[in-house]
Amino acid sequence: MCDDYVLDVIRTDKADFLTAPSASSMIAKLADIEQYAPLIAYILRSFQTGGTLAELLFEHMVTNAELYLAEGVAAGTLRPSRDPAARARYAAIQGLGGLLLYFQLHTNGENVDYAKALREYSDATTLPALELYTDGMLTDSSLLDGYLENRSTTAEQEM
Repeated sequence: MCDDYVLDVIRTDKADFLTAPSASSMIAKLADIEQYAPLIAYILRSFQTGGTLAELLFEHMVTNAELYLAEGVAAGTLRPSRDPAARARYAAIQGLGGLLLYFQLHTNGENVDYAKALREYSDATTLPALELYTDGMLTDSSLLDGYLENRSTTAEQEM
């Protein structure tokens, strides 16, 4: 099945990278990013079609994200999360949402050169994504602390 193949490639490649990341392997993957164009075309078409199959594909992608993010945490290359399942779902939503939006805005929908568009997407997003995931964006934890405190208070009130 196509879904199984696509999911396996994504899970394997991400797990391999997240458990032993290196600048040289990242540069090599980016240099050859066009190899993923057929997978991206399949994913985009699946989600644009929608329906139960798209929902199932998304849920499998979230499950796979949980697995490869957990492997990165176990390898010591990723920070642990307070809620690994929520982080995986967020990463899948953000990653796929950004990809879908970019392709919707930057391609004509017909005769799309997926390799070219994927290269342009990568060029536009790699630096800000690496910067955000490496350095973060907020200068302190006050927003997170306030959210967690409110969440704890709300949970206690519901009991």
